[in-house]
Amino acid sequence: MQKRPLQPADFLALKLPGEAQFSPDGQSIVYAVQELSKEKDQAFISLWLYRNGETIRLTSGKHRDRQPRWSPDGRRLAFLSDRSGKSQMWIMEVGGGEPWPLTTKLPVESAPRWSPDGRQIAFCAKVFVPSDDWLPYPGAPTSDRQRALAQAEKVIKGKDEKNGDDKTPDVKVITRLRHRLDGVGFFGDCRSQVFVVEVPDSPPDEAVEPRQLTRGDHDHSDPAWSPDGRWLVCSSNHSPEADWESKSDLWLIEAATAEVHLLLTNRGYASGPTWSPDGHYIAYGGDDRSHGGSTTPGLWVVPVEGYPHQPDAARCLTREMDRPLGCGITSDVRYATSTSPYAWTPDSRSLYFIYGDHGAAYLGRVGVSGGMVERVAGDPMATISAFDLTASGDLVLQMGDMVTPDELYLMPAGGAPERLTHCNDQTLASWALGRPGRFTYAGADGWEIDAFVLYPAGYQPGTRVPTVLFIHGGPHGVYGTSFMFQSQIMASNGLAVIYTNPRGSQSYGQEFAYAVVGDWGGKDFEDIMRGVDAFIEKGVADPGRLGVTGWSYGGYMTSWTVTQTDRFKAAIAGAIVYNRHNFWGTSDIGHFFGEHHFGGNPWQDAEKLLSRSAVKYVDRVKTPVMIVHGENDLRCPIEQADQFFYALRKMKKEAVYIRYPGEFHGINKPSHREDRYGRYLSWFQHYLTN
Repeated sequence: MQKRPLQPADFLALKLPGEAQFSPDGQSIVYAVQELSKEKDQAFISLWLYRNGETIRLTSGKHRDRQPRWSPDGRRLAFLSDRSGKSQMWIMEVGGGEPWPLTTKLPVESAPRWSPDGRQIAFCAKVFVPSDDWLPYPGAPTSDRQRALAQAEKVIKGKDEKNGDDKTPDVKVITRLRHRLDGVGFFGDCRSQVFVVEVPDSPPDEAVEPRQLTRGDHDHSDPAWSPDGRWLVCSSNHSPEADWESKSDLWLIEAATAEVHLLLTNRGYASGPTWSPDGHYIAYGGDDRSHGGSTTPGLWVVPVEGYPHQPDAARCLTREMDRPLGCGITSDVRYATSTSPYAWTPDSRSLYFIYGDHGAAYLGRVGVSGGMVERVAGDPMATISAFDLTASGDLVLQMGDMVTPDELYLMPAGGAPERLTHCNDQTLASWALGRPGRFTYAGADGWEIDAFVLYPAGYQPGTRVPTVLFIHGGPHGVYGTSFMFQSQIMASNGLAVIYTNPRGSQSYGQEFAYAVVGDWGGKDFEDIMRGVDAFIEKGVADPGRLGVTGWSYGGYMTSWTVTQTDRFKAAIAGAIVYNRHNFWGTSDIGHFFGEHHFGGNPWQDAEKLLSRSAVKYVDRVKTPVMIVHGENDLRCPIEQADQFFYALRKMKKEAVYIRYPGEFHGINKPSHREDRYGRYLSWFQHYLTN
């Protein structure tokens, strides 16, 4: 088959599998496949079954059927779907028959968790917290109670209850620091609580009434059943200081009585708690804030017996390994799985888990007492992003690399991975893709830095070519061995791509990740520029035809780069931090993220915040700049992009500003993504190849 260069719309053809889950007997695998609709301009997800070498489609239609979970007896699946207009649980008999809704009045916001006896399902949903005599602040008008209730009911009812005649009051009354979140927006006085619902044997005639287990002005997440079904564990912060704290504790809930007991007071975050099969331990992902918001996440265990526990009762099983829990390797075409990055072995003696190491992601195994980590699966040029495990030790892996989007692989106990899905073979066979590579070089202070590259399709060694530098976000993001359409479209059309992992990147250890704190635009910038120099020295990058782009922290670094050097002939700055002084008080996380990373706040350390902001040096810019931003971005608010654009145009510099309506910090709508890919390619082709 003749191969052709990638076009912006080609990403729409990719089918992305994920959420793979073994049946209780280990004989079947259910998984989800996400497909994009150009006509509907959105993503749809269907469920599939693999059994005895055969693949069966379980659901179809213009829905998002996701997060499938097997009942303990393996006869049924529970999954979430928006086919009724809002997120609800649906039940399907695996042996045959149409799915039916387990309808509740509340939109379900977490994966269904079956009780061990299969009679109940636990889930999280948002509800209105305040009592009948509540007022948001002393001296507030009594009408605020009705206003808040109406706004909460709008959130709770979901999309199917909204219409053009909506009379919900639009005045927002804010008394908490944490009142909005990127990707969510303003969430008012709703809090996420844990519920359980009885699962009937047949479709009910009307909506079922779930039982609420948790209450109070706190968010709860990640409920998980104990092996005997008597308890659930969840993550929450009940402290009066929760509005100022960056932490969560673990709580036990008696399923029968809804009594809540503190299990673990934690120093940092605790998420995804999971009981050991023998019921003695709970594993969770989290940190101890030893390095503030830059602490490397690890795999922790805490005993159940003897609660409540103080922080020192928990043990980090991955501390000596000094690598982050989870995948973390950036990809713009991956099914975002909700499955846990760790799982207990049936004997409760060890755990399997995913971890990042030097830009790749592996599957490891560690004993419940800690010690050496055994690498079970993985490759330096591949990324494992999710997995599941059977009682006999068989594994299913979600895995991809720089030229292959994630597919599912079956790995028998003691064997090697074998491809289970082939969702994109035919599509990829027609694309002329860039050839991947990687190298290391000496960054600032002689530190060894990783660089990943894509050589242009058909590249002839010894030829210098126009090159685009991609800078990752975070700053604790990490580039590596995963498929990125945004970079492959460049390589497919004659541009080389280089992306480096400067200090601050995860998967290189705690010291490396923390080194960026308080030094944005310093040695991290030197690390990145030295990577470009190294690629030039290899005889590949043309020093006269260089472009630079990045998103979020990468957008910050792009705007910073063009104020510090004119060696780049074109730049695209996405979702930028341009003025750290403003960012501190306008971002949804600025008041704690900014204080940690920038080393101060606006009223005490104004010059510190401004001294490493592009706003201070914008008059130096000579590079043509495209600024790209989502209009609803709360993480890096769009006023950051406004400031940069107005400054550039006021000084009559070459600049264009692209705004995507309705988008938060990421650009998700398929039509917007297609537009973005096309604009990036055209911009760099114009300035680097003409």
